[in-house]
Amino acid sequence: MANRRITELPSIQGGSLAEEDLLTLVRVFEVDPTLKNKKITLSEFSNYLNTKYLTLSGGTMTGPLGISASLTVIGLTTLNAVTANGVANFSGVYVQTTLNVTGTLSGTTITGTTVNATNATFQNLTTSGHNIQGGLTVSGTLSTLGNSFFSSGVTVTGTLTGTTITGTTANFSSGVFTGQISGAAITGNTANFTSVTGATGVFTSFLSGLLITGNTGQFSNITGVSGVFTDRISGTTITGNTLLASTVTGISGVFTSQLSGLTITGTNVNATTGTFATLVTSGHTVQNNLTVSGNLSVLGSGFFSSDVSITGTLSGTTITGTTANFATGVFTTLASGATVRGTVVSGNTVTGGTGQFTTLTGGTAGFTTVTGTTVTGTTANFVTASGTTVTGATAQFTTLTGGTAGFTTVTGTTVTGTTANFITISGTTVTGTSAQFTTITGGTAGFTAITGTTITGGTANFVSGVFTTQVSGATVTGDIGRFTQLSGVSGVFTAQVSGATITGNVVNATSGFFEFLTAANQTFGSNLTFSGNTFTLGSGFISSGLSVTGTVSGQTFTGTTAQFTSITGSTAGFTTVTGTTVTGVTANFVTVSGTTVTGNAGLFTNITGSTLHVTTPSGATPAIVCSGVVSGSTSGFIIQGPLIILP
Repeated sequence: MANRRITELPSIQGGSLAEEDLLTLVRVFEVDPTLKNKKITLSEFSNYLNTKYLTLSGGTMTGPLGISASLTVIGLTTLNAVTANGVANFSGVYVQTTLNVTGTLSGTTITGTTVNATNATFQNLTTSGHNIQGGLTVSGTLSTLGNSFFSSGVTVTGTLTGTTITGTTANFSSGVFTGQISGAAITGNTANFTSVTGATGVFTSFLSGLLITGNTGQFSNITGVSGVFTDRISGTTITGNTLLASTVTGISGVFTSQLSGLTITGTNVNATTGTFATLVTSGHTVQNNLTVSGNLSVLGSGFFSSDVSITGTLSGTTITGTTANFATGVFTTLASGATVRGTVVSGNTVTGGTGQFTTLTGGTAGFTTVTGTTVTGTTANFVTASGTTVTGATAQFTTLTGGTAGFTTVTGTTVTGTTANFITISGTTVTGTSAQFTTITGGTAGFTAITGTTITGGTANFVSGVFTTQVSGATVTGDIGRFTQLSGVSGVFTAQVSGATITGNVVNATSGFFEFLTAANQTFGSNLTFSGNTFTLGSGFISSGLSVTGTVSGQTFTGTTAQFTSITGSTAGFTTVTGTTVTGVTANFVTVSGTTVTGNAGLFTNITGSTLHVTTPSGATPAIVCSGVVSGSTSGFIIQGPLIILP
């Protein structure tokens, strides 16, 4: 091992060093030349370095520290004194006692309990309470977001402005209030207001202005050129040349000349004469004559308790009354009434609720109801014909209703009714909601529903059917069949058969989808494919090979030969295990053989092979522990690297 260059020595990684590893050094102050070469452990060498340099866990510096680049502190830093010649940028600074700044302290946000400063310039100053012991000088504008309270007087040499200024007493030589001025009492010799708003106002001499508004004004006397009252004006006596009011309300009013307006309302209007463009009343009573020089238009109805005499022409859409005596009358649309009498009534169309005619002659008569002992005619087209007995040789009805109809023959496109007792019914198509037949004979019968004890026929094509007992036949076909139980010798299902439970001796199916498949024995002639999971409650026996592309798991797997890409489990009892790589936590093999056998730790009774490669562990852990004999080949036992033999 001696007389070897350092470059010839094997290398070691820094992470593999141990505290007990040794370093060599030359002690220059050693008198004995044979003792100049010394050894030192890494632990002692680290103690020496701790006296000269800071450790990872921290330390104390007795001298100054110069940092030419940036200093980043992740945790907390405790400093006795800090002197910064340049600019120090802190994301956050907490001062527990006092911060003394001889120069200028600036920042976006500065918070603290007390700030003692000779001069301070703030962009925004936010405090819960701000006390200034001396004078406060604001070179710019002082804006207070909340309220400002002054215990003594406030002297303003310039102009005092604000949205709302309140106080007990304000003494102004002059003031311009653009918004409003309010207070319990506002006094002065002269006030020039555009608008004055207050709960009450007392003017001892007089009140004048271009426009004076208010909710309530109590005046002994008001004199003005004009006045606009948006709500109302009231008083014992209100006089004036012109009154422009939307609404005038009073107990009584005396108008010596005239009363005019767009709308005049009241309980009683006592007027000698009146000229109205439109007169609207809930009830209008005229004690004497009513003369209308123009047209009289009545939007509703007109009721006359006595006669109405018309010298001209009476016209209207509808004129009703008990009795109308007209010498002649021309009704272009309709003449109606409780009773309309006349010797002769003629017209293109005569309509009415009830008409009693001795003789009725005309081309067409459209009556809603015709009653009489005998009604005869060539053709009668009635929407509805009713009577105790309606007879005739031929009748064509759109709808025929009644208690009993005794017809020898009934023909029509559609014959409907509640009950029809026919000896024979024939036609191209016979339809109805419900029909009870003793015998039905025909080419095709399209019934919505058929009920009966026994229904027989050659072919029955049903859209749907409900059979309470059973349905049977040589062949029963359909698209969908909903059966509680289906029994038969054989069944052919072209598309699929599905149900909660399907039982039988033999099922011959090309393919099937089962939620649960239960059978005593199952034989599959070709492949069996499961799209989901397969659970076998008993044992599974496979006569040929089993190929699994995924993972096979279970408590116990037995067999002669098994080829696995990866095996994971608690215990594996194999007679022989072969593979390129076999890994695991613990393997108890009687014999382990292979071109290369690798592992983190191995306990062997005997190891036989060409090459044994052991990775050197870190620290003082031995790589190989051998309690027996280690032998090599005929060329000897070769060890590459250091060999340390411990006692």
